[in-house]
Amino acid sequence: MFRSTVKFITNGATPRYSHLNSGIYSMSKAQLFYSTSNNNTNNKNNKNTETKEEKKENNNTKDKTNENNNNNDKTNENNNKTDDKTSRAKTVLSIASASFFTGVIFSATAGFMLYQYKKDISDEEKYELTKFQSVVLSEFAVPFREFFDNLFNNLRKYELFDQLFGPAEIHHILPAPLPKGLGREYTIVIDIDALSEISQRDKYPAIYKRAGYDYFLTNLAQHYEVILYTNQMQGPKTEQINFKLDPQHAYFTGQLHGDCGLKERGRYSKHVEMLNRDPSKVILLDSTPAYDHDNVINVGRFHPNQKDTTLVKLLPVLLDIGQKKADVKEALKCFHKKDSKGQTPDIEHAIREYTELNGMQKKNTNNSNKKLKMQEKHGLCMLNILLYALVTRNEE
Repeated sequence: MFRSTVKFITNGATPRYSHLNSGIYSMSKAQLFYSTSNNNTNNKNNKNTETKEEKKENNNTKDKTNENNNNNDKTNENNNKTDDKTSRAKTVLSIASASFFTGVIFSATAGFMLYQYKKDISDEEKYELTKFQSVVLSEFAVPFREFFDNLFNNLRKYELFDQLFGPAEIHHILPAPLPKGLGREYTIVIDIDALSEISQRDKYPAIYKRAGYDYFLTNLAQHYEVILYTNQMQGPKTEQINFKLDPQHAYFTGQLHGDCGLKERGRYSKHVEMLNRDPSKVILLDSTPAYDHDNVINVGRFHPNQKDTTLVKLLPVLLDIGQKKADVKEALKCFHKKDSKGQTPDIEHAIREYTELNGMQKKNTNNSNKKLKMQEKHGLCMLNILLYALVTRNEE
């Protein structure tokens, strides 16, 4: 119908249908207006939605920027805190390092001064020291010196230490030996605790000599240079002890004290060269438990309440070594042998083994048999003389 009406309008239809055309025209205008209004409302709605979304996005961006700003502020605060901590740590480290190095320098200088304190003074100068100086020397300087020397000697076991610091300088603690033919060829150093028990409860020390003390030393002094070692510092008490042990100066050719460095931590040093003697002709008699040392014979400590025959049994072994002019390290191997449990034998077992290896029992039996024969011959001669005297008297 609408198409027909349009045809009529275009083909010049009669005027009576003009009202229809106006109606249609008005309807189209209304439709257009309605459509445009709808479009406008839609556009407005779209704009409103767009503005709302933009506002939301703007708000979101603002929130994000605020969050970022807050995070940046927090990171800045954390960075400041870490910077403060690092600066504090640096100051603490610098103070600690400075105090450490100052302490090291101070302790090194103090240790060097203590090590060198009255080091090379003579015995006469020691007697001239004041009480304070003698206390510092005996209680601080000498123990520190021994500790430092022992530490260096232990480190010198490693070749790298000698390569870095050079070989140890050996200080001789005994004078040069006498020429051949004038003095004893072998030297024995005896710890005082191996020969006696000293009680220092009273002002004057009481001395208990080991069984066979005089017999042992009188025979030993004929073949050995006998030197007495005491772990104490030289002083009036040590002189009293030495005088009681050897009042006639017939046994000991010299005395050594604790400050000479011959013993390290209660054991004889392996640097036997410091005695200024041939190490193959030096024997060290000790009272401590057994330890590894080629020149040492451990006879154990003497206790007065026990029966003891160690010195009497050991004397033939020492005399045999001196008469044979044997190497001490080879001769004393039986004293250092270890059993299956890793323990060294006791002194009596070692003496027995030495006598068996060197045929000393046969020598002793042969010597005793010779003595018996000589005594028998001597007795027969005496009987013959008596009989002859009686016969001559009867004849007269």
